[in-house]
Amino acid sequence: MQKPKNLNNALLLLGAFLIATAALFIFGWLAEEMLEGDTQRFDSFIRAAIHDHTTPGLTRLMLGFSFLGSVATVGVLCLVILSAFLYFRQIRLAALLAATMIGMAVLDFLLKLAFHRPRPVAFLAPLRAPTVSPAATPLERSASMECCPQFSRPVRLGRPPNPASG
Repeated sequence: MQKPKNLNNALLLLGAFLIATAALFIFGWLAEEMLEGDTQRFDSFIRAAIHDHTTPGLTRLMLGFSFLGSVATVGVLCLVILSAFLYFRQIRLAALLAATMIGMAVLDFLLKLAFHRPRPVAFLAPLRAPTVSPAATPLERSASMECCPQFSRPVRLGRPPNPASG
């Protein structure tokens, strides 16, 4: 009976390795395109498309989501969850959360150091919230969104066209 379990573990490990290798190549390709400046046109197209469908209410909602992703909010939330894990004696979960957040902070710092890409100027400057991190790269945003995909959902939803824009 041990052979099927070992075979399942081997297949699971092989699958995880293939996924990690694919992710490495995809992020490497994205980094190369970013360094060559090829992503700027794509970023501008996406910004313009989102801007065409925006409303003041949607802008305020997105600013709220930006606040949820700020260093202060995520840090406080992680400390609360970490305290709850320790209170309920879930040491492994607390260690996993701490290691994940430290790894994300290191990745965030290294990506900012490597790419030096400034944030684009906001379309709606008067409604813009103060920025917490001045240099966000597409690679950094995609890595962060992998951790919290539910925060990117409102941006991906289709919105009716803004009557004021056209």
